[in-house]
Amino acid sequence: MPPSRADLLLHPVRLRIVLETSAGDVTASELAQRLPDVPQATLYRHIATLVDEHVLEVVAERRIRG
Repeated sequence: MPPSRADLLLHPVRLRIVLETSAGDVTASELAQRLPDVPQATLYRHIATLVDEHVLEVVAERRIRG
C-alpha cells in the first residue's frame, strides 16, 4: 500500500526538503548546503521519493560524469 500524502510529508527530513523548496527552484547541491546535518545519500533518497510521489518536480538536470 503506497504511503498517504500526510505520511509522506510528515517525515522530518522530507518536510524540511519541501519547506526549503517552497520558496522557489533549488538544486540538490543547494539543498545539501542548507541541510548540512542530513547525509547526502539520505537527502538524495528522500528527494527521489518526493519526485516519485509527484510532490517535487525536476525542472532541469545536469549530469556530471564522475
